[in-house]
Amino acid sequence: MAALGFARGLGIAPAAGRRHAGFAFAGPALPSGATLTRASAATCVDAGGRIVTHAADTPRFDHDPVTLAPRGLLIEAAATNQLARSSAFQLSPWSVSNATLGAAAPSPDGGTGATQVSDAATAAYGQLSQSVTISAQAVGSIFIAKDGVPAATRAVQFRFGAPWMLIDTQSGQIVAAASGMEGGIADHGGFWRVWITLTGAGGSGLFGVLPAGATGTTLSAAATGSATLWGAQMEAGGVPSSPMATGAAAVTRAADVLRLQWGMHGIADGGITVRYRFDDGSTQLVGATVTGGVAEVPATLARRHLMSAELA
Repeated sequence: MAALGFARGLGIAPAAGRRHAGFAFAGPALPSGATLTRASAATCVDAGGRIVTHAADTPRFDHDPVTLAPRGLLIEAAATNQLARSSAFQLSPWSVSNATLGAAAPSPDGGTGATQVSDAATAAYGQLSQSVTISAQAVGSIFIAKDGVPAATRAVQFRFGAPWMLIDTQSGQIVAAASGMEGGIADHGGFWRVWITLTGAGGSGLFGVLPAGATGTTLSAAATGSATLWGAQMEAGGVPSSPMATGAAAVTRAADVLRLQWGMHGIADGGITVRYRFDDGSTQLVGATVTGGVAEVPATLARRHLMSAELA
């Protein structure tokens, strides 16, 4: 890529007779002419697969937590984790019923902040939960450690409001779910990140995990077992964003504000069309206005992992 001038902030090779301006974001630093501000700390996955925290105004070059492949510059809108004590499950406002909490366990950030939740009761469901007030559209997510226990032996139940899903922690499959449930599972190295999205009227409900909520696809209070949890999160929107650790109160991650100096490429002030390229190879054309040689990148692009921005 350097041979094409990416290190100097140039884009792809120009077509014959035409200069093609652009910026590449493969990392580990911003290209010349790009600046980023963010009024808070924020997280991403480093080259070793760990979730790390970056200080305010620091760019985040994200990586795939499984393959460790670079995913480009992480650009996100502002978001708030509304769940208190996102990983401190032994503290209020978390409630533990018919279950026990074990010692600290390895967590996705490379520390020991995860907790094993065990259900040994055969006549009642064991559950870790927190009461929540849910907005019109919200997504609840949590990291659940992979293990060698198939759903046929014990399935973990994750619930957010009325919807729920049953998770096979060995394979990462959703083996059963409430009718109409919207959600998913993403591979995160030694963990699965699971989420449920609610769309519609808001209200009160529970964010909860039952470490042994079923045997196979059948809900059963008689099921027993344990699950290791970390990083509970509830935020507005349809998909979970980068993890936001909380203490006694909600925590907000400020928006990433990326500005590109198009003037350095001889681009005059006025309207332009920018082609954004993402980590999955897809692209998006977006109009922008250059003022004083500079245009701002929207934090609401189709994808959050930006590989390049080129004059279309």
